[in-house]
This record gives sequence, structure tokens and C-alpha cells, in this order.
Amino acid sequence: MNTLINISTARCFFFVFIMLLLGSLGLIQAEATRLSDLPVVLQYSASEVLGRHQRGYQVEVQPNGIRAATPAQDYATFFDAEGITLATGQSRLTVQLTAVGYGERLTAVDPALPTGQNNRIEYRRGNVTEWYVNGPLGLQQGFTLAQRPEPDFSMFAALTNEPLTLVLTISAGWHAIVSADARSLSLTNPGISLNYGGLIAVDATGEELPTRFNLDPNSTDV
Repeated sequence: MNTLINISTARCFFFVFIMLLLGSLGLIQAEATRLSDLPVVLQYSASEVLGRHQRGYQVEVQPNGIRAATPAQDYATFFDAEGITLATGQSRLTVQLTAVGYGERLTAVDPALPTGQNNRIEYRRGNVTEWYVNGPLGLQQGFTLAQRPEPDFSMFAALTNEPLTLVLTISAGWHAIVSADARSLSLTNPGISLNYGGLIAVDATGEELPTRFNLDPNSTDV
């Protein structure tokens, strides 16, 4: 069975960014090591700029999707209508954004095809833009919500203090462990371990919002 990961942040009724980084635990280039010493937001910006100007991180548009290699982390990612598939060695990890809402009041996201340019890939899903930026620190994943997910959900959230929630589904066979501060995950499969972290959410004013990972208790790791 697939594993469900919930990303929850403070109630937000306007523009919000949610950003995180998917990469292998071992940074193997000195350039990436130096970047990892910076504050997280600066890491994202620096990695994006470096990736934009290095051919190895440019996306490749193919007939059935988009491919992006991440040489510093020794993996490649394929993007299509079904979501993203990260390949490293013989292992494959799929990640899909499946729902958005407040607390447990969720609605499925709109289907979308990816578009790509330079080192950036986007899925436009109605009010939610799901985007990826490839660079030396790994594959940056982000979500931009320009409007509240649903008016009825927002009224419910205001009354119950339910958090804004995004649901990600990862493929069977991977075991997810949430860190003590709930800001990162370790994703493991026999012989491979990936770090899914650097979780940040900010509103339209640039103010950082409380954000955390949660694993769906009704899902099962196989």
C-alpha cells in the first residue's frame, strides 16, 4: 500500500509558499557542502541559480514527459501526468500531490501535465502550482497557493482552527520516518536512503508559518 504524507501549516487565507528539498543523504560535491552551510532559504536560492547555469541540471523535455538529472546527488527524476518518479540505482520512488484542504476536509487536486524550462518544472493544478527546481543541493519541491483551496473549507478552518494541509502519496516499498522536529523525513528502501526535508512555508508578506510533516495513520509501509 502507498504511504500518505501530510504537510500541515498554519491557517492561511492568501498567497503561501511551501518549500522542501528532496535529495540523497550524502552530498558528494564540495560545492554542495558549502551551500549546505547557508540558511535554508539562501540554500534554495543559490542552488536554483547554480542549477540554471549548469547544463547538467537542465530539464530535458521528452515526448511522454520531462526528465531532470541531479548529478551531485546521483539520481534522475521523471515528470509526467502521474506525478514524479525519482530513480537512483535500482530504486524508484514516486511522489504525487493528491489532495489539498484544511485538516481532514480535503479535496483531490486537479490533474495536470508538467511543463519545463531551464532547471524548473511546473504542474498548474487550479489554485495550486506544484513546482520543482533542480540544482546542486538536490531537487527542490514547492507549492504555491494563490487563493484559499475552497471557500467552504476556509470558513470551516476559521471556526475549528484546522491547518492548511497538502497530502503527498509515495510509492509502496518505502519506509518514512518523521524527524523529531517534524520538519524532515527519512525515506528508506533496501539499500538506499533519501532525505526529504528543509520544509518551509511563508505567506505573502514573507512571514514564515509553522509547518510540519505527518504520516497518515491509516496508511501502511510495506
